[in-house]
Amino acid sequence: VTKVVTRNLNKVIDRNYYPVPEARKSNFRHRPVGLGVQGLADAFLMMKLPFESDEARRLNEDIFETIYFAACEASCELAELSGPYETFAGSPASQ
Repeated sequence: VTKVVTRNLNKVIDRNYYPVPEARKSNFRHRPVGLGVQGLADAFLMMKLPFESDEARRLNEDIFETIYFAACEASCELAELSGPYETFAGSPASQ
């Protein structure tokens, strides 16, 4: 799911309406996307996990590690097809 969302958010950058030219230029140069989750506290509640428990903390880390890895992988796949984003060289991701 994360890879599909990452690819789709990348397409949104190209098709989005930008109210000012500076916003368009910035998004095209940096190609930022944002991913997250909803309902994490609800999941913990259904699993009867106290929100601040070690088990909930580990599950939270596992979920976000999985999302992060898949998003990075999808981003690399996009870069193989279209080249890296303009400001990739020297960015933290390039290290």
